[in-house]
Amino acid sequence: MSDQNPSRRSARLKPTTPGRREEQPRIAGSNPPGRRRRPVRSRVWTAGRRVSDICKYMSNKHHLTLAEFIRVYVTTQGDDGYGDRPATRAKRLADAIYTQPEVLEALREHPASGMAGIASVKALRKEMKALEEAGDMFGAYRVDRGQEKTPQADIGQEGQPEDGQILEAYECILGDLQFEDMSKQVTTRAPLLFGLLNGLMAPKTERKDRPPRDPVKFNRRIAIITSILCYSRASEGSNKFPRVFGAFLHSNGVKRRVLDLLHQFGLCEGYKGVHRHLESVAEQAKGTVRRYGQQLDACVVYDNFDYREGIKHQLISNHAEMRSVTTGKVFRGADIPSGGLKRSMLHREVPLTIEDLLYSPGAAIYDESAAKIDTYFIAEAIRSAYPKSVKSIFSTSPIPYPAMPTVELLELRKTDSKTLGPILFNEGTLDGSYEVVESIYKHQFQLDDAEFDNRLFLAFGDQKTSSLIRSMQAEQVDASAAYDRKDWLIGVAALFHLRMNFLWLMQKTHYGNMEQQDASTLYHNINFWGRKNIPADRAAFQVLEELVLHSFDARVVGLLYTRLEQRSIDTSEQGEVDRAIQKMGARGFMELVEDVRKS
Repeated sequence: MSDQNPSRRSARLKPTTPGRREEQPRIAGSNPPGRRRRPVRSRVWTAGRRVSDICKYMSNKHHLTLAEFIRVYVTTQGDDGYGDRPATRAKRLADAIYTQPEVLEALREHPASGMAGIASVKALRKEMKALEEAGDMFGAYRVDRGQEKTPQADIGQEGQPEDGQILEAYECILGDLQFEDMSKQVTTRAPLLFGLLNGLMAPKTERKDRPPRDPVKFNRRIAIITSILCYSRASEGSNKFPRVFGAFLHSNGVKRRVLDLLHQFGLCEGYKGVHRHLESVAEQAKGTVRRYGQQLDACVVYDNFDYREGIKHQLISNHAEMRSVTTGKVFRGADIPSGGLKRSMLHREVPLTIEDLLYSPGAAIYDESAAKIDTYFIAEAIRSAYPKSVKSIFSTSPIPYPAMPTVELLELRKTDSKTLGPILFNEGTLDGSYEVVESIYKHQFQLDDAEFDNRLFLAFGDQKTSSLIRSMQAEQVDASAAYDRKDWLIGVAALFHLRMNFLWLMQKTHYGNMEQQDASTLYHNINFWGRKNIPADRAAFQVLEELVLHSFDARVVGLLYTRLEQRSIDTSEQGEVDRAIQKMGARGFMELVEDVRKS
């Protein structure tokens, strides 16, 4: 067999020598003699050039648009034996778009993408996390348990926690829910979510015959929807608004089944959750009331109220019962000195006489302010009798209608107050007043006995509160302990009761009797107007005030009639008086009022 093909065997065994290699012919024009050959540089392909080349190839070679390519790519399977399935291709395309923030941002900024643009779940959850971490109404609600320190620390600084935990004031659960702030938080911290919800809530058709709708109402709806989403995502990390809203509804008497129903919708916490929260809030409130009561400028206001405690079932042994309890507040006095009120500032041995009131600057000196006050009341009396004519002459005149002057106008300030805890005693009795004072200053404020040696405390209330405080002081005048003597407590009657006492003073000095027959007395006015049920001493406030005001207005109108009759005007006809007032104008009216004032 080896002899049959010697040429093949020799060719396999004989190696090829380098000297006998077959040379390739050279092209004379491509490499001239004496010149060095220039190396060929490869073309640099950037990403942009590759994309442009691919787009040209798809358009020129296959006549495919980008939209057709994507549609076919995600809806068909590859033609090779193990080609990708449509679902796999669709997943790859989605990952390529949603995992690249630059792509999403470019799509979002395109005007054709709408207000929200391409919204990925990951981006939306990131914005919801930002709302949670911001600590506002979409964050976690935490009740401070560590503020029971330094009784004399400033209230403005004491609420700052030492461990960096965000602590909230418990009063906000009963305050006004600030939806405007919530919508601003969504706009600033979750613009993608805000744009998505705002786009979904856009009207189906734009009505040309109606004004554009108010965006405030729909921004509040966006805030509520965002709260539901955040609460569903993190029931503990974003529970502030649901907890606040649940406590707000519970405090306004919403029933348990309604709270549980709204909890299923994600709007608020359920009945049990709200009760657990209110228990922790109550513990914090005790510490807050104690700290406010221990301030040097602390004042209290309290009053009794009665309510009927009913029963749900008709039983022989149980009946509805009237309860007499006390409610109150502690607040910071704005004009109290920084060191508080001292007992050395009060001189009880100096009496307050009637001369001190009659010869005080406001009563003894008739200045410009007093004249303006008289002018105002005279003009008001005439306007109450003839409102249309007086209004008409001042509506078209540059002369202003008389106004009450502003004398030592107080600065507008918000009173910083806290509600006291329950006081289950009747403040309307002397024994109950002892218990009320004990509950406030010893149990709730927890003041030491040394605090009552040199300080003064103000307690605001009604006239009976002040009277009962003085009764306690009279009973305990010989007590050895400063707290028991109660001389550190000053009862201050409210403005209404000061006004009531002033009316009683007028009744006491100007009442008169049947023998006097004086037309300037209240007794004459009662009989002239035919009023009844007005006793000579301590009459009811509403009937006594009406009698005094009615009598004053009648005397002013009588002086008006006297001056109009001097001008030959028939005052028995109301129309004649109206026409006379309109004819005299604003200037003539003011001259008439000034004449009445000086009479």
